[in-house]
This record gives sequence, structure tokens and C-alpha cells, in this order.
Amino acid sequence: MGIDAKTKEKQEIVKRYFDAERKLILADEEISRLNSELETLRSESDRKDEKIQTLLSHING
Repeated sequence: MGIDAKTKEKQEIVKRYFDAERKLILADEEISRLNSELETLRSESDRKDEKIQTLLSHING
């Protein structure tokens, strides 16, 4: 009682679908992680800019 070619083809299509879905989920998680990291870097940059402006205002007094 073997699997006929049509059933095997359908199983392969389903397998590829779920593989693609898994890859999309992983990509979405990576995008979220990178966006979070980018936001952290922007915040750090803003804080450094504020410190520089404070120092410049003291220097230029």
C-alpha cells in the first residue's frame, strides 16, 4: 500500500508551505530584534548628542 505520486506531490507542497511559513516567522522575529536594537542605538545617540550640546553650551557660555 504505497503512496501514489499525486499524494506524494501534495505532501511535498504542504511541506514546502510549512517550511516557507517557518522561515517567514523567523525572519519576522529577526526584523523585530533588529528594530529593537536600532531603537536602542538611536536612544544612545540622542543621549550623546544631548551631552555634546550641553558641553558646547558650557564651553561657549
